[in-house]
Amino acid sequence: ALKVDVADGVAPGSYPVKLALTSNLGNARDTATVAVIGDTVVFSPGTDAETPWLFDADGSQLDGPAYDGRGRFCDGNTHATYKFQLPSDLTGGTLTLELANEFLVETSTDGSTWKEVLREATHQHDQENRAEHTLQLNDLRGGGHTVYVRIGDSFPTEGWGGWLARVKLVMERG
Repeated sequence: ALKVDVADGVAPGSYPVKLALTSNLGNARDTATVAVIGDTVVFSPGTDAETPWLFDADGSQLDGPAYDGRGRFCDGNTHATYKFQLPSDLTGGTLTLELANEFLVETSTDGSTWKEVLREATHQHDQENRAEHTLQLNDLRGGGHTVYVRIGDSFPTEGWGGWLARVKLVMERG
């Protein structure tokens, strides 16, 4: 495990880190990203800002422009799962997902037991229903500090699966 300490006053954002490893087995070089988290996290799919949060792309695809990135499209049995590690002093907040088409959103605190929180119940195509949907963090986290959010398709046999344009996480700390 590698621990990175961030100096006070560093602005929130993603920062590249270059790694050089030397051992009796040889040398290796790699890069990683350190995410400095403020009280608000906003990202569009397909951007560097999405990288720290995307836990499993699971066959989802990037399709169509969305802000500074591209929409993440989850058709059929594909999903996109995001993992949010919340700070220990979190007292509340919101998670806003800008969604379109035939979306299914499920959340979990352990990554294996899922609860449906949003579902498009009608047949929607071409982003006719594109809108923001806001969820309360305290309802999602169950007192814990980890929330998984899985985007999928509410009509998996049809071909117009869930489409995600933006994620906005606003944290309240006590």
